[in-house]
This record gives sequence, C-alpha cells and structure tokens, in this order.
Amino acid sequence: MKRNTSISTLTPASTSTSTSTPTAPRAPHGLGTPGKALWHWAAEHYEITGVEPLLFRLCSLQDRLAGVAAELAKADKSDPRLISCEVKLTTQFISAWKSLGMADAPEERRGWPAGVPNPKRKAG
Repeated sequence: MKRNTSISTLTPASTSTSTSTPTAPRAPHGLGTPGKALWHWAAEHYEITGVEPLLFRLCSLQDRLAGVAAELAKADKSDPRLISCEVKLTTQFISAWKSLGMADAPEERRGWPAGVPNPKRKAG
C-alpha cells in the first residue's frame, strides 16, 4: 500500500486592502480557551483552508499542554508522570507545528501569539 507523503501546510493570509474582510473560520467545538486562542491567531495570520484537521490537533495539544502546566503549577513540580506527559505533548506539539509549516514562517510571522501559553516555556 502506497503512503501519501504530501501534507498541506499553512500559507500566509492574504494582506489585500479590500474593504470587505472575510471572516475567519470559527474555532471548532471541543477546544478550550488556549486552543481557541491559537486557532484564531493561526486563522488571522494564515490561510487555514485544507489544514483544519491538523490545526485542530495542534490546538487540542495546546489545550492539553495548558492543563498539564496548570497541574505542574499546583502539584509537585518534580512529579515524573506530569513531566513525562509534558515532554510527550510538547514533542507532539512541535511536530504538528512543523508539519503545518509554521516553523518556516516569514520573519514577521514568527514568535508566539499573545495570550496563548507557549509550551516551550516553563510556568513559574
């Protein structure tokens, strides 16, 4: 069986100056606040048509990472189960981020969206 190796990636959103601004696709149901914030940021900066399933996965991972970060903040920060979970989720997040082409974004699009917890930075 032949594997499909082509993955659609995000492309920069159009910066046209027309007076009619298209509405960004709504964040899917099932995302928490961090995931929705990342979805809206991506939809504002990129054309997300065709990559919604992978973007949803990325946003879901963001929600889970935020949950683990909250648990780490109130629990023993050396809990090996939480640390292991955080490492695995971060690895998956980075993989999805790169698969979407966001690691290769132009300089003006790099950085982390305001209001979205960064999984690469430790809380506290």
